[in-house]
Amino acid sequence: MLKRHKNTGQTGRHDRIAAPMKIVRSFRHDGLDIKIRKPARRRMPITHISLFLVMAMSLRMVTYSELGPAGYAQRMNDLVNGSALEQVAGQFMAMDSVSESLARTARGIVRSIGI
Repeated sequence: MLKRHKNTGQTGRHDRIAAPMKIVRSFRHDGLDIKIRKPARRRMPITHISLFLVMAMSLRMVTYSELGPAGYAQRMNDLVNGSALEQVAGQFMAMDSVSESLARTARGIVRSIGI
């Protein structure tokens, strides 16, 4: 059973045609409107950027906890003195105080577990 539209008396087909995501461009000779979909709005991929940053911080912390402070400093020195791409990676992988304290905590936990 098709539900009738209360304003026009048309059946449920009219409701399917009159979706709220569409814009009316013109009308056909029988009174039905021709709908065109609104173009999708391009948005900033916040989830992808935040996931990339979290993964990069995790990589930095794991590398620091595995190599230790001296080994990590040596690797960073090699990156800073390398090619342009290695210099960019070296600047991105530079250790800040928060990441360093989290890496030291993770290193202590991993060593206490025995992994």
